[in-house]
Amino acid sequence: MRGVHLLAMAAVLVVSLPARAQNWPKETDTMFGIKLGAPMALSTVPPCAPTTRAYEIPQGTCYEDSGPYSDRIARLWGLDALRKIASSANVYFYDGSVESIGVDVKYDYYQTFKAMLLERYGPPTKIARSEVVTGTGAKIPIEILEWSGLQNELILIERSGRVDQTQMLFSNRAMRERKQGAAQNKVKEDASKF
Repeated sequence: MRGVHLLAMAAVLVVSLPARAQNWPKETDTMFGIKLGAPMALSTVPPCAPTTRAYEIPQGTCYEDSGPYSDRIARLWGLDALRKIASSANVYFYDGSVESIGVDVKYDYYQTFKAMLLERYGPPTKIARSEVVTGTGAKIPIEILEWSGLQNELILIERSGRVDQTQMLFSNRAMRERKQGAAQNKVKEDASKF
């Protein structure tokens, strides 16, 4: 009986381990020529030429980092690898380095996008099922695929925020955790001023 009890305790421990314990054989730290954890200036992606910043999608990938939030976000344009399903992506910064890359695509292209990610990164380390609720109250089942490695993670959400939108987020775990910790500390600091 004691052996069964210890086995049950071990099972609970294994189930409660954080996602970082997963093995993602094809883990990478680079997407679209941009390395997570490094300054954008070290990427192979050039800045967009001024003439391509108007409503014209450039040929070849480039980034635009102008605007009031250029220290936190840049827009990638002309994603050759995704030209048929997404025209742009966002690059998010923390402490001057790339923390994550996000891509939104129309739900119509979910299966195509998913197949591309599976081909490039191998099978996910986790698949979860959930549902989204429409404005009329209808419940639509969705899947969430996660590739979790030692340093980075990739998450694909079948329908994110809206039923017609798929979202992918590729991020550096340590940077994301530092960013979240700093945000929580800021909330505590601001709350103490009341």
